Amino acid sequence: AGFNYKSGPNGPNYVREGISYVVFGVKDSGGSSNFDSQIEAVDLETSGASEGFALRPSGAGAKSGRDVAKIGDFNGDGIDDLMISGQYKGHDSQREGSVFIVFGTTDGFDETLNLEGLHGLAGIEITAKSRVVDQVGSRVSSAGDINGDGFDDIIFGEGAYSGSSTFVVFGTD
Repeated sequence: AGFNYKSGPNGPNYVREGISYVVFGVKDSGGSSNFDSQIEAVDLETSGASEGFALRPSGAGAKSGRDVAKIGDFNGDGIDDLMISGQYKGHDSQREGSVFIVFGTTDGFDETLNLEGLHGLAGIEITAKSRVVDQVGSRVSSAGDINGDGFDDIIFGEGAYSGSSTFVVFGTD
């Protein structure tokens, strides 16, 4: 996964919403990797999710995808999950930030997954709505299973105007 800052009406990088892309690994019948020599990121949004898909926030300035991590099986369903930063996402016209967790699935993905529409089924959003300009999600990472309960855990940071903090969230089903 990676990120791409979208251009806005006032020039490049003005909107800065950020788009992350996931490209699926492919092997041929002999077990060798089988990729096209070039994959256009924009094609992932129109490929019918056969090669991968895009992860989009629904807010200008979110800088979604500045940091991304494979976090193991956070929700205990046996499939690895992803974590995406949205450190500048504003909830009340501020930069409180968000961390998005997208649950892996064997049911497939649409070409574009709206990170705002996770609602607990496809994933979750961790926000800092009550803390102004904290930029939650400035860094995101897997923490492994630090409490030994069989679920992978996550760690993420905030680092802005009120000082820096680090948070650990335990995985669960």
